[in-house]
Amino acid sequence: MRRFKYLCLIVVLLCSGCVGVLAPRDRRLHVSGQVSDADHNPLAYATVVLNGVRKETDEKGCFYFGGTSAAADFDLTVTKVGYKPYHGVKEFDFFETIVTLSSENSERPSSAIWQQLAVDEVSKFKPCGEK
Repeated sequence: MRRFKYLCLIVVLLCSGCVGVLAPRDRRLHVSGQVSDADHNPLAYATVVLNGVRKETDEKGCFYFGGTSAAADFDLTVTKVGYKPYHGVKEFDFFETIVTLSSENSERPSSAIWQQLAVDEVSKFKPCGEK
C-alpha cells in the first residue's frame, strides 16, 4: 500500500510538470496597420477581424490589436463594401502591416505588406498617423 501511494505521488508530480510544458503559453500580441485603396487613400470604417475579434478602422484607416494570446498563429481578414476582401495567416509575432483593398471591379486581388517588429520596436510603437 505504501509503495502504491509513493507511485501515485510520483505520477501526479510528473504529470503536473507535463501539463505545464504542454499547456499553451500566453504571449504578447501586437498587430497594427493601415487599410487603404489602390490609390493609397485611407479606408475608414473597414472591418478588421483578428482570430475572431472584430474592429473597425478609424477615419485614417488605422487599426490595432494588442494584449495577450495563446495562439501559435493568427488569422487576419479585412473587408469593406465595394472592395475585394483580404485574408492572411501569419505565425505569431509582432507585426505592422499595410493592407491594400482592391475595388470589386479590379483584376488585382487585395494584398498586404507585413513588417515584423522587434520587441524594442513594439515598445516605441506610435499609433497610425502619429509617425
